[in-house]
Amino acid sequence: MRGLERIGTGRTAAVYRSGDRALKVYANGDFAEVSAEAGRQRIARAAGLPAPAVHSVYETLEGVVLEMAFAEGAPLMRYGMDRDERMKALRMLVRLQREMHGMRGDGLRRFTDRLKERIGYAPLNGAAKDGTIRRVGLLDAGENSICHGDFHPLNILRDGERLTIIDWADAAGGAPYADACRSYVILLQAVGFRIAGVYLTMYCEAAGARREDVLDWLVPVAAARAADGQTDKELSILKSIVEGGQ
Repeated sequence: MRGLERIGTGRTAAVYRSGDRALKVYANGDFAEVSAEAGRQRIARAAGLPAPAVHSVYETLEGVVLEMAFAEGAPLMRYGMDRDERMKALRMLVRLQREMHGMRGDGLRRFTDRLKERIGYAPLNGAAKDGTIRRVGLLDAGENSICHGDFHPLNILRDGERLTIIDWADAAGGAPYADACRSYVILLQAVGFRIAGVYLTMYCEAAGARREDVLDWLVPVAAARAADGQTDKELSILKSIVEGGQ
């Protein structure tokens, strides 16, 4: 994307700004997979969630491009925030996540199917994979809320009091507690037990949930995340969760 401003880089894609558009470029992307992501983002926006409008998906020499509206704002949390700022950001995160979980995930793939798929790719032994996949089946009660699948502060852009949810690649329909548990695991890896614990407490209070009900999903969520190109340190945390829960 010569001449364009790069505004973000993730594990699988880079994002550039072109005027009022954002171009998410998958250098090694599959056109069908990127088109499916665009479809999930369209579903979220149609449901009333603050997701950027999707314009098109196309192929270039640089890779497969998902073109969408540019969203103003900076990540909801950043290094250097004081305690009050962090607490406000977490409250905003939980409020938006609970709003999302109140919407039906019609047209989205099943969250539990996504978990099973990723567990199958995880660098775990066969017995751990099989046992964890069986656990997913036992937990699946057929719930169908919109679940983002990667809901954390870097995927929420804040412009004043306005929030925008980005990166809908992992969106699915399923159990809100599974989605919350994934947010908890991501925060646990990124910022540590204390902030992750505060998030979990806030979520449970907002949802009227027990911590143990959310954490029932901990082993499957950690096992599935182990397939997502983790660093050695991140993978060590995930494996300890899985092994400890067998």
